[in-house]
Amino acid sequence: MSENYRKEDIRIIKTRTALSVSMYTLLQRRKFARITVNDLCDEALTSRATFYIHFCDKYSLLSYCLDDIRDNLTNKIHHFTYAHIEKVINQFICDNSKVITNLVENADSEVLNLLRNFMFSMINNLFKREESIPSTPSNSILYTFCSGGMVNLLLWQIENRFPAETPFMNNYLYDMLTYIMDWDKIMSKSKLLRMD
Repeated sequence: MSENYRKEDIRIIKTRTALSVSMYTLLQRRKFARITVNDLCDEALTSRATFYIHFCDKYSLLSYCLDDIRDNLTNKIHHFTYAHIEKVINQFICDNSKVITNLVENADSEVLNLLRNFMFSMINNLFKREESIPSTPSNSILYTFCSGGMVNLLLWQIENRFPAETPFMNNYLYDMLTYIMDWDKIMSKSKLLRMD
């Protein structure tokens, strides 16, 4: 790898990191809908031209941020036993409740779509750890169903200002997801038996 290529790569990483941090910083203070590309550039000390080299709009930056969060959470989760996953997720929600509220409250369809995709990929990553059978189209349907439910649960938490039962919800959510996946495995096996 040439030295010039490596320097350019480092500059790209630094710029994307600065823009990601600016998104997070601004979400601590205001709603996503009120954040502009100019605000993001001012916060990151970069130009609009530089922003548009890396991202087509604030939604693509948000998608990049969510991918980074997903990867970090997945790495943390892989260091815990399966039973402690809900604690990692709950801690993340508690630590970032202001940012999550500013992102989700009065969110438009594009933000909700990004959140559904984020939840889908989180569920997919979680169950990849546990599945003993290969992915099937029915898994995709289940992940889609569950990710929609998780986004709506998050909206409910925000509308109710993160009620006291919030820490316990992840236990119920974990149990529900496990039950759904176990049910799907049982149904898949029973279909295979009927085919024989």
